[in-house]
Amino acid sequence: MYYNRGMTITTIGIRELQQHSSRLVRDVEQNDTAYRISLQGRDTGVILAKSATVRPPGATVAELRRRGLWNNDLPQSAKDRLLEFIEAGRDAVGRIGQ
Repeated sequence: MYYNRGMTITTIGIRELQQHSSRLVRDVEQNDTAYRISLQGRDTGVILAKSATVRPPGATVAELRRRGLWNNDLPQSAKDRLLEFIEAGRDAVGRIGQ
């Protein structure tokens, strides 16, 4: 699943969200709970949860690689340009060599 171990995720309808919003927010705040909101039985993609608790849906690059679905590594020239860009930014804020 996309959520931390032990987290409870419950699907609720929009009507329940409207009628019990205070209780639901309190539940999310005090417990390791999240709510997935549905509209007429259809998932809306909206999740009510603490922001640091839920990872966005979808696979990570590491997961895609593990499944053999991602093998598009950057060419060395692109990595070199990216490193130059990062170092220029670090130099601009005085963090070169850190």
